[in-house]
Amino acid sequence: MLAHETDRELLVDGSLYGMGKSAGNAPIELIAMHMNSQYGKQYQISQYLEAIDANIMQFYTPATWGYNLFFYLAASNDCHPSYVKQLMNKKTLSIHQVNELLGRLEGEKKLLYDADYMEQLYLEYQDKNINDTEDAERLRKELSGHSVLIVGPGKTMFSEQDCVQQFVHDKKPVVIAINYVPEKIVPDYVFLSNSKRYIQVATALSKGEFKEIATSNITSAGKPFDFIINVSDLLDRESRFIDNSLMMLLKTMMRVGITNVTLAGFDGYSGTDQNYFDEGKEYDFARKQAEYLNGYMSDFLVKNAGQLRVNFLTTTKYLKDCM
Repeated sequence: MLAHETDRELLVDGSLYGMGKSAGNAPIELIAMHMNSQYGKQYQISQYLEAIDANIMQFYTPATWGYNLFFYLAASNDCHPSYVKQLMNKKTLSIHQVNELLGRLEGEKKLLYDADYMEQLYLEYQDKNINDTEDAERLRKELSGHSVLIVGPGKTMFSEQDCVQQFVHDKKPVVIAINYVPEKIVPDYVFLSNSKRYIQVATALSKGEFKEIATSNITSAGKPFDFIINVSDLLDRESRFIDNSLMMLLKTMMRVGITNVTLAGFDGYSGTDQNYFDEGKEYDFARKQAEYLNGYMSDFLVKNAGQLRVNFLTTTKYLKDCM
């Protein structure tokens, strides 16, 4: 029908990822891609894919339908599907960024999968240098003289919420949330270091009155971030996971002169149990790498204890190797 010449206005019925009853509907992102390639349209395909990844994929797995998003990304970039899986499993990149990285594959590497090659591309992509001196100084002035409570998405934010809320009531700390917006506590700041998480919480961020501290690898989808911190200074190139969000925020706190912080909702990782109060936030690698991740954070806390004192308000596995 799209190829038929007519003066009449055409309406094409479709839905994201073809979601619909029984056989489903025409995938609107594929229609848009066809319109771009055949009729010179300029639909932003990445925006459709972001919506699919941030919303539909959360409930797609138990009731699958249609084509496979992994293979779509691989086919549209003429590359081996294992590259897509490697990047998607990190859960740190938006679909737009995954597409950008796949587009950097060159020559025979496109079809001959090389995990180390992609890991190097990922590091180079994340390693974005900026001059953050002014922003760091402004953040230093705002936090100076305040106690700081950093909250994470662990299950203890619910199971031990009375303790957390009592602490906030009594101590009146500056509250900084990492890559999410808490339901029970209103944060003063949200630290953003994960592009995928940022896309997922963009709506909540737009409705809040808190300030945003973003690392330089994150691109704002709306108003400019209040503070942008140079991500290159925060990455741990010796770690299996170079961009651990808690490690990056603690480094930021040390950078701006904070010497004492309290943590809540950083439960550590389990090889068998759910690690987050929201199952959609689970990392695929977390259970397999639980021992390493817990040990890494324990070592980090011990190594930096002389510069930053960290107090845990809720139960955590990070303290086992630190006591």
